[in-house]
Amino acid sequence: MCFVKRSLLVMGLMLSSQVALAEEEPRDALVREIKGEVRADVGEGLRPAIVDERLPPQSRVVVEQTAFTILSFGKDCDIRLEPGDWRVPNPSAATVTEIEGGVQIFESEQFVPVTPNQPVKVKDRILVQAESSAVLRYETGCDLKLDPGIHEVPDGCRCLAALWAGGGKATPIWPWVGGMVVLGAAVWADDDSGTRRPISP
Repeated sequence: MCFVKRSLLVMGLMLSSQVALAEEEPRDALVREIKGEVRADVGEGLRPAIVDERLPPQSRVVVEQTAFTILSFGKDCDIRLEPGDWRVPNPSAATVTEIEGGVQIFESEQFVPVTPNQPVKVKDRILVQAESSAVLRYETGCDLKLDPGIHEVPDGCRCLAALWAGGGKATPIWPWVGGMVVLGAAVWADDDSGTRRPISP
């Protein structure tokens, strides 16, 4: 019986790991379109930006009045920069905001409470307890609401794609991954004597 419990837990973790491996790594922004005067600085001073050049995260982009540029991070992930002094966002950078109730992050083999505006990375696991919620706020400008469950932090471009497809509301990308982990944890917690130990959130 114990072997079966361990196997179910391992299977759940393996499935979540395989999905995590499918995540894209942080990438540069491709200058897809320029209208008017747009200058870029990738460490060698400001100079005119060029269509189809790649700008690493945190590169400076200055968009003059009446101008704009469109930066692309991949399919369905374009950002329009209006006049101003900008830094190229990192699509994988996010913070946890608007925390209501119990929200925890998996660190050092356990879930610990999330602090307001705590930075998180792609693939981090966040547990939102019952009657609780939180918002992932990305540098790309996308907000992703997290409802109760276990969520794996998605890439910001996937968040933008979900936002556009949903008509203005992004939803979790893989809620079933968290379900598998919860199922495995529940089975693991049920010991051989038939008693059930409390499951640590």
